Amino acid sequence: MKYYPLPVVRVILTNERDEILFLKRANEKYEPGKWCLPGGKVEYGQTLEDACKDEVKQETDLDISNLERLFYKEDLPSKKYKLHCIDFYYAAQYKGEVKINDESSEYAWVHPAKFKDIEIAFNQREALEKIVK
Repeated sequence: MKYYPLPVVRVILTNERDEILFLKRANEKYEPGKWCLPGGKVEYGQTLEDACKDEVKQETDLDISNLERLFYKEDLPSKKYKLHCIDFYYAAQYKGEVKINDESSEYAWVHPAKFKDIEIAFNQREALEKIVK
């Protein structure tokens, strides 16, 4: 079997208290029970921005706008998972109230000072540290 890198979008949504939205992964194949930013795989023929909007809408029911591309980060395969992702990080504004789908068991707004208190999936902690410096 041949493996290929997957393009993935990650969206940083910040509330009025400078807290960032995290979703707790439900019984997913990868990193169950850990916290992650909203986002997901980019579908064939889809722009990165459209992927951001679609994934955030599906996962949280929020509408996002004013997307700002921040950077990309490679997430190389680990011993545990044969998953090689190229993560494109965005910041965005949002409207609406969070209503999670069945991919997540709960959500939380987490202040950067509290990142150390949660188990963050997919090596996103490194990216978040870069953002909040």
